[in-house]
Amino acid sequence: MIECQKEFGFPSPILGARICENTSDDIFEMLIDEKLFSMGQPTFYSEEGCRKALIEKGIPANEAKDFTNNSCMGIGVAGKEFNSMWGCVFNVCAVLETVLNHGRLLNGRQLIPDRNNNITDLKQLYESFRINAEHLLDRCLDAYDIIALKTEEYEPDVFLSVITDNCISRHKDRISGAEYHNITVECFGMVNASDGICAVDNLVFKTHKYTVDQINEAVKNNFCGYEQIYRDIIDCPKYGTNSEADEYACATAMILADIIKCHDRSNRYYMPSLHTLDANIRYGGNWTAGYDGRLSNSPFAKNAGPCNDVRNNQPTSVILSAAKLPQYRFYGGQPVDIKFDCSAVREQKLKIAALIKTYFKNGGLQLQVNALSSQILKDAVKNPELHNDLIVKIGGFSDFFNKFPESTKYEFIERFEKEEKQY
Repeated sequence: MIECQKEFGFPSPILGARICENTSDDIFEMLIDEKLFSMGQPTFYSEEGCRKALIEKGIPANEAKDFTNNSCMGIGVAGKEFNSMWGCVFNVCAVLETVLNHGRLLNGRQLIPDRNNNITDLKQLYESFRINAEHLLDRCLDAYDIIALKTEEYEPDVFLSVITDNCISRHKDRISGAEYHNITVECFGMVNASDGICAVDNLVFKTHKYTVDQINEAVKNNFCGYEQIYRDIIDCPKYGTNSEADEYACATAMILADIIKCHDRSNRYYMPSLHTLDANIRYGGNWTAGYDGRLSNSPFAKNAGPCNDVRNNQPTSVILSAAKLPQYRFYGGQPVDIKFDCSAVREQKLKIAALIKTYFKNGGLQLQVNALSSQILKDAVKNPELHNDLIVKIGGFSDFFNKFPESTKYEFIERFEKEEKQY
């Protein structure tokens, strides 16, 4: 199958490689291949990490060992689960705005009643973040429940129900009949929000250089007229650099995982996820600036990776940061995207294999790869007819570059340029 993929160069079938501690160097030799990586293949999964994640979800250990992966974002137990991918998209940046702005978004919309809390330290910020996140998540999941009931009533899926255990015996559609009905809760902007919390902690609570109101005004105005605040925020530590910012990302992730899991009931399992595909571009493109220094209408961070501005040509720091996250708790999807130079794929296979092993040994679950230069992508934008066979990894799956909208193409170029830059 690997050789066929290399020869024919199609976006699919999607190759998923399940890696365990006993995976041999010969296997890595086959998988770490310039031609495969240039098509965004394969997706690497941690065998041990995926089992741990499923057990955390509530799957018995004897069933978790038989998990399957769809090579995109999901892991599950075949025949027992119905997965509602993209069941709920949860904007974590909106939560932080309500925390720091008395229950309002920066555009003035009141989402949560003002509790007249004056936040003066990080502990209070996290307490308010938990309360507000739970309040907003309740509203999102209530909307999902309504949609699910209507879907089951008016759009039942006979085929999926037949091949899913218990549906026939229960006389139920797959939504309420499956033993495990999984609903992913996509936590968009989690990394942006955690970097924002880091900035507020450093600039407001620790050094008292600014007040929360001053930071709010700067973000609300997209930092126009607040250039010094912008520079100070940019200079704060960021997730993805193996720095203290990772602690804020871990704390934020734990809060989200806690409140999402608390909503499990009956056969429904709400699955925390950091998977975005390329929708981080669209959602970020419709959102205001952020407390992390993200400018208005620019993409949120992709998947479980860092913001584009902090990426560089050394992937080790990204790997070390991502491995600190409680990834086993994000069993809905938590990929990290890494770009390698083609020469490295040819000449440094052992180092790349060691990087993958290290990531999985330290708790990583899923790794996605690309091996194309930004220059090729730029030429594909300029001369698309010359690059009809150019393939990129977009999420857990790969597809032809020419199929994507301009915004997605330019986000790829920006990210790849950052990962090629020498520091």
